[in-house]
Amino acid sequence: PVRGALSVSFKEGSEFVAINHSLRHDIHLALRPFGCDDRHDIHLPSGGKEILYGWPRPMNNDKKNRSVTLVVNHKLFTITDVRKASRTQLAQFNISVVVTPKGNKAALSIEDNNAFGARSHTIQPTSGGSPLAVEIKLSRLGISLIEDSPRPCELLFFSFELLRLEWKKENDLRLLNMAISEAQADCQLPGRVDAQTTDRRRNESLGLIKSEHPAVIMANCAEGDRAFFTLSLKRGVSSSHDILIPSMDVAFDTLDITVDDKWLGPVVRWVEGITAKGMMGVELQDVQRTAGQHIIIGYKPPPLPRVVQMDHLHIAPINLTVWCRLKLRTLSFLPQYMRALIQVLSFSGKFTLDGAHVKLEDRAVPPHRGSLTDFIRGLVSEYSMSLLQSTAALLGKSSVLNLPRVPLQFGMTGVSFVSDTVGIAFGEAASVLSHLTFDDDYVNQQRQIRQKKEIRGIHDGVVEAGKSLAEGVEGLFDVVTKPIEGAKASGIGGFFSGMGRGVAGTVVKPISKIGQALADVGAGIAATATPDSASTKRRRMRPRFRQPRLLYSELGIVRPWSDLDGEVLRQLGPCINGIEEVIPW
Repeated sequence: PVRGALSVSFKEGSEFVAINHSLRHDIHLALRPFGCDDRHDIHLPSGGKEILYGWPRPMNNDKKNRSVTLVVNHKLFTITDVRKASRTQLAQFNISVVVTPKGNKAALSIEDNNAFGARSHTIQPTSGGSPLAVEIKLSRLGISLIEDSPRPCELLFFSFELLRLEWKKENDLRLLNMAISEAQADCQLPGRVDAQTTDRRRNESLGLIKSEHPAVIMANCAEGDRAFFTLSLKRGVSSSHDILIPSMDVAFDTLDITVDDKWLGPVVRWVEGITAKGMMGVELQDVQRTAGQHIIIGYKPPPLPRVVQMDHLHIAPINLTVWCRLKLRTLSFLPQYMRALIQVLSFSGKFTLDGAHVKLEDRAVPPHRGSLTDFIRGLVSEYSMSLLQSTAALLGKSSVLNLPRVPLQFGMTGVSFVSDTVGIAFGEAASVLSHLTFDDDYVNQQRQIRQKKEIRGIHDGVVEAGKSLAEGVEGLFDVVTKPIEGAKASGIGGFFSGMGRGVAGTVVKPISKIGQALADVGAGIAATATPDSASTKRRRMRPRFRQPRLLYSELGIVRPWSDLDGEVLRQLGPCINGIEEVIPW
């Protein structure tokens, strides 16, 4: 095992047995495990008696360490792996060798061909049965993490989109393909904001000054239409409890991850509360019953862990963008002198990462045979070492090197804030002036245009300003077009009504559009001057999948989620704790 042997268990017997069910008396059968010579052949008497067998060096990494040789009248036939279910016909002797599971053991049976009704002139394993395929598709899957104390509330909500699972049985292999298109984790605690509950432009201007607590703490970026998670696995059929995996490929999409004390602390307490329930010690009755007795009386050795044999495992590169804000006292994995150095350099007691890009290289894991727990621990240990090797890249985005960049960031934040404030002022003035045109259709149209604008830099701001000025020039002709439209719609009355709206539009629309153009330029300057990176803006634009769940009564009763309950909780907040019912009015 990767982490060494933590315990050794000795058990009488073996998980491998050989049984001779043949009724023929003219053949002599013996079994020779790999690593033994003819002096250690195991005789297989007829009558169906179970004969236990094993190997002298079972932990050898040789690929033949689970093979046996069947001796039939001094002729040798090799079974390459008795852990795999198979059936081999020996036409020369009119018998078959069948390897199948039998309870907790792997049984190698000798059967007469008449029992199977099979004839063959070659030695070959038979097929594993007719092919079978199962396909499952789910459009959406949601998982809620709910805390019941000290106050019932929803901690996290995980949403998965377009799940596809395909399982096939082909001869001696089981094929499993799995894909999850999109995944997102939302923190549902109070004080978290997303794209729908915050002023995006003001947060971009105050990104350095205002501390952000986004609701979306994990999401994939769907780069190149990649799925969040894909898995391709081949599993061999085994006659024993071993898990045989000839091939396994795993891939993840690029992930944005946010870690902070606001949600990490409650989740850690929730996990500790669950694990503590299974670690309450030994009951007093058990102590009294075993007092004064020998320790081995009534003792049953624990079952041996399942063994996994991984021949090929490939994990594609994993790209992460990480935002982190943790108190230094929670970084217990760092030495004390490093935490003290970070605190001195950053002038704070917090460790922060601002959009740090971490790449875990692809891995081709060497063949492994051992317990599944040891395999997972070894894999986690390798990726932990990769993260430690990326420390230099992380520090470039961490609070350790934030101090030299603080003056520049504050300067950029100031320019962004001032230009954005001026732009908002001009935009609000233009919105007020648009109402003086007395044209409701025009007012609604301008409101929709302002909502659809996405200005992410000075170039976008100039382009939108040009469009606004062009619309202002078009408004100069309202004094001509509006009376004509009114006359066509309502005759002479419509003509004079259109004349009034046309005069107002000719005067007001150009002025309003000039103000809107200035607002667009201001928004462009603010977007360019902001110290936020493209990944930070991408994170800020994400909406949460759904609003937090409303729990009923003091017991935190869970009901099916509804838009009405979510909106009630968002509007009223914690003041509705213990609510019994929501009645639409």
